[in-house]
Amino acid sequence: MLEYLRIKNFSLLADQEMELSSGLNVFTGETGAGKSLLLKALTSLLGGSGQKITLRDETKKGIIEGVFIESDNEWIIRREVLSKRSRFFINDILASSAKVRELGDRLLLYVSQHGHKRLLNPKLATVLVDAFLLEDLKVKKEELCKKIDTLLKEKLKLEQKISELKEKKDFLAFQQKEIEKVNPKPGEEEELLGKVSKIKEEQKRYEKVEQLLALFNTRHFMEDFRELLDALGELAEDKDFLSYYEQAQDFFYLLQELEGKLGKYEFQPTYELDRLESRLYALANLKRKFNKSLEEIIRLKEEIEENLSFLDASKLELSKILKKEIKLKKELELVLQDLNKLREDKSRELAIKLKEELKSLGFSQGLEIYFQPYDFLLYDELKERRFKLLWQPNPGVNLEPLNKIASGGELSRFLLALMTLQGADRDTIIFDEIDTGIGGLTLLKVGEKIKQLAEKQQILLITHWPQLAVLADKHFRVEKKSKAKETIIVCKELKSKAERQQELSRMAGGGTQGDVLAQSLLSSV
Repeated sequence: MLEYLRIKNFSLLADQEMELSSGLNVFTGETGAGKSLLLKALTSLLGGSGQKITLRDETKKGIIEGVFIESDNEWIIRREVLSKRSRFFINDILASSAKVRELGDRLLLYVSQHGHKRLLNPKLATVLVDAFLLEDLKVKKEELCKKIDTLLKEKLKLEQKISELKEKKDFLAFQQKEIEKVNPKPGEEEELLGKVSKIKEEQKRYEKVEQLLALFNTRHFMEDFRELLDALGELAEDKDFLSYYEQAQDFFYLLQELEGKLGKYEFQPTYELDRLESRLYALANLKRKFNKSLEEIIRLKEEIEENLSFLDASKLELSKILKKEIKLKKELELVLQDLNKLREDKSRELAIKLKEELKSLGFSQGLEIYFQPYDFLLYDELKERRFKLLWQPNPGVNLEPLNKIASGGELSRFLLALMTLQGADRDTIIFDEIDTGIGGLTLLKVGEKIKQLAEKQQILLITHWPQLAVLADKHFRVEKKSKAKETIIVCKELKSKAERQQELSRMAGGGTQGDVLAQSLLSSV
């Protein structure tokens, strides 16, 4: 149960503290006084999503703190908000919002006037039945469905990839063959160009060698030089010419050596150069065909090999997926056999319980509730038993869905009956104006049911009816107060009989009639 609640710097709540009791805690006040804001703060404390936190003073920290008692455990849950940042604490230990929500779902059930929409949801009947099933069976079914859904996504993705590759297979094989004919290697083109350049440089040197040899051979250069040397040798007897003769003789021997060296120079580049240029032409032709660089073509070849290899491997992988799919669906089939049977049994049991609850809320003794089964196709031939909630509020009326024949007041009572059954495992139930659309004897029946629930659970009730408010074990009045250009919401416990009588009279319309009704109500409890 919720033992204590503090709300500080939250919207119009400056610093509000409340000590709640077991049993029935009632909150009353004028329309727009801020009753629902209190519950908004409470649901925000418990990790409620989709709720914007508005601080009264943006420069100060907003704090919502609640103390919950669960069996022998005390849970102090706190939410702190500052500069749009929010932190949760459980027993002063930092906690995630998911952890707080999980704990909050266990501690408290919130039922609002907008719960009518939930009643009209076509999925409601199946959800209600499942609420009374063994958790492990539902979890097993959900886990298997999740695995199958994941597997089917993988299967679809793989089948699409296989289909795409099959369409491209011939073209990919053609491209692969064209590339393999040439079989380019990384860096090959640069290496070939380097070799060709080197050969051409050698070719130029060989041409110079041949040019020099031609000079030696065709112009009788050495014979002429020999005659010159012989003539100079005769002059060498004269010391003035001796050094010239000796240098000329050395140069003659040097030329003889050069002629011999040139004659031994070998070069046969034609075949090698033709081979290299032919290879370069093949590479250039390949680049032209694919309109890509050699590096890109090599990468393309690798991609083609991977795709063709993937096509073969994926067929094997698809076979594995199909086997796994069959296995999982077989497991699901067995689970559904148990689940569908259990759902059938529980639907009949729930119909009886719900009918009794509704009768206790003033419905006709001829009321009938029926969970109409139908099969919902999950996968292939696997069908899940689901239900439509039909009812017959009075004898002679056909069984119809709630949204066809239920009034607002009937929906309110229906909602209360469902929450009575569904909320049996929660310590605290909040009813936020679920008495919409009812009155008279029905209102008294609703009050009796709420009071009955309050004997076993803590109930927080927001109401505009004095007939319900008078049943409170603790009665709080919520009102807005304005002073010095500011407005605050104050929640005050009405401890004295006089305070309660005054509030009940206001709720009854005030004046003498309101006072009389308030006194009458107080004297009846």
